[in-house]
Amino acid sequence: MDKPKLNFRHLAIEALLIVFTVSLALALSEWRSQVKKDQLVGRVKISLKSETIENIENLKKAISYHEKLIANLRSGTHIMISASIDELPFDPLKNHELVSFVKSQVYANSATYTDPIEIIQDGQARYLRTDDQLSTIVIENDSLFVFGTGNIILRSAQISNNSWLIAQATNVLIELDYELISLLGSINSQFEDFESTTEMALNILYGNAGEIQSALEDMYSLEKKLLKSYESVLAKLNS
Repeated sequence: MDKPKLNFRHLAIEALLIVFTVSLALALSEWRSQVKKDQLVGRVKISLKSETIENIENLKKAISYHEKLIANLRSGTHIMISASIDELPFDPLKNHELVSFVKSQVYANSATYTDPIEIIQDGQARYLRTDDQLSTIVIENDSLFVFGTGNIILRSAQISNNSWLIAQATNVLIELDYELISLLGSINSQFEDFESTTEMALNILYGNAGEIQSALEDMYSLEKKLLKSYESVLAKLNS
């Protein structure tokens, strides 16, 4: 009895179909994976752009405020206290009453000074002395002004670094442009410096003694660097 002959052509076609099917399945799986990856990269870029625009706006506001504040501190024209004389419950010409008022308004919850606080009279000029600092006391236009380095309000820029963290957590960084990754890495380092400098400034204002003007100047410098970096990121995302 003759053995059946193998149909090699048929087998070859089947083998090719199997190879084609497997290759197609792999290609489809890879395509789907790439589509998901591209969608994730797209979402991260949208989030990054939105966050960058908001950070730029907040930095510009903080820079404008700190620029004026530092200029006033340097020129001795920062107003610690401003009050209408008619609204004061005491006579501002009486030094001991003015000292008590300044303590309650400026230094009550601060550790940036030590007693004694006193008023020094030099002819018609009066100065408030705290430690080795002199603040100028001026009464004009029915108002009391005390110029010095106290009663400073810190308005650090509210900036977010979430997009960088998301990009790291989702491994999207490897899909981004190298120059953009480099910019984001630089910003992350500047962001950490800014946070630590802001914390130091807060400690000076509300806790440990220190030079607040120097801390403010450091904050101002870092805010300008961050603004320049974020503007570069935005330009890269828009290109």
